[in-house]
Amino acid sequence: KVEGDLMIHGITNLITVEGDLIEKNNSVYISTDFTIRLKDYDIDVPKIVFYKIAQIIDISVEIKLDKIQ
Repeated sequence: KVEGDLMIHGITNLITVEGDLIEKNNSVYISTDFTIRLKDYDIDVPKIVFYKIAQIIDISVEIKLDKIQ
């Protein structure tokens, strides 16, 4: 579990997500999936596409960190 600030369009919210951390071949791999609500970040969807864009967005994060030798 990781807790931290997520900033989108200048709006910051504290979030807590669960993910995986794997150490392999001198690298660290971090991955997580979570959702955000557009209204939590003051993101307005234009009315013309309002029904085509979800109000809750799925976020997927994949990070690879290489160890410095």
